Amino acid sequence: MAYNVLVTGAAGFLGSHLCNKLLKASCNVTAIDNLNNFIYSSSIKYKRLKHILNLNTDDLEKGNVIPANNIEFHKLDIDDAPAIRAMIIDGDFDCVIHLAGFSNSSISKQSSYAFLKNNVVGFFNIIDAIKEIEEERRPNVILCSDPRIKNYLNFLVNGYEEEFKENKLNIYVATKLMEKVLANSYAETEGIKVSVLNIYSVYGSFDRPDMVVSSIFDSILNSQALHLDHYHRGYDLLYIDDFVDIVSKIAISNINSQVENLKEYDIGSSRVIDINSLAKVINSIVAGDDLNQIEKEIVYKDEFNFKANLDKVKQDYGFEQKVSLVNGLQDYFNWLLKFKRDN
Repeated sequence: MAYNVLVTGAAGFLGSHLCNKLLKASCNVTAIDNLNNFIYSSSIKYKRLKHILNLNTDDLEKGNVIPANNIEFHKLDIDDAPAIRAMIIDGDFDCVIHLAGFSNSSISKQSSYAFLKNNVVGFFNIIDAIKEIEEERRPNVILCSDPRIKNYLNFLVNGYEEEFKENKLNIYVATKLMEKVLANSYAETEGIKVSVLNIYSVYGSFDRPDMVVSSIFDSILNSQALHLDHYHRGYDLLYIDDFVDIVSKIAISNINSQVENLKEYDIGSSRVIDINSLAKVINSIVAGDDLNQIEKEIVYKDEFNFKANLDKVKQDYGFEQKVSLVNGLQDYFNWLLKFKRDN
């Protein structure tokens, strides 16, 4: 049976790859994105639509829709309440996967209203429209969230420590916290089936240029100085193939079964590498060093208290990481060289 899935943020790094995975799983995909250049250039979003989803972006010169086999892309802003409401109520979706939103802590300080409007009001428009659908026809909702919310709430309970200053409640994290509160409210008061996924650091082809892996590769390949103090001290990194495998599995499994409401899962590798070690590994891959030797020399850290707890997602969905960090980084590097050569 072909399921109907709505994916928001479909031209983003995670969204485009997830749409591709859902198509391979024989789903019918409605993909929406406003193709903004607010955080980074929209040109890479058009490239994702073209190269990952095989969509003819020239169609957007004629209108805001790109029709294709089993996928229909809409250039649409989630803060357009009437349009979102009509799409969701009339769409007959089995699942809504919400990935759209602004995510940059630094920019959120100067653009707090834009983050509030996009992250909070945008998600409200989606889940409030789902409320209007008859209960037996309502789609399940997968809310892709930020694990910093979980960590921040832990620090509120356990006390703030200076060594974990990266977990301050900045505007971006505040909007994601409000988004999660909305999900909980509609789940409890309206019975909407919501699963929350805390997404750690995912990397792979067509990654965002401001993300840690792509930034370090770019600096090394362009012989630029690495300013590692600009990054977090440690990262729980997951390759994009493992990400789309588990999220698509959760989405399809939830359609096929009675979902326990408000289940929350961490999506990551549960292994943290510090920023200096990550830069060293990437530098070794660029230099063509032996992958087995690189793997042996990696020392993962636990003291950052920022890694995914995979117990629940393994128990409920059998999640298993298939791509090691070194192999994932090598695959990313191979893609990067080929894409630069061909484009």
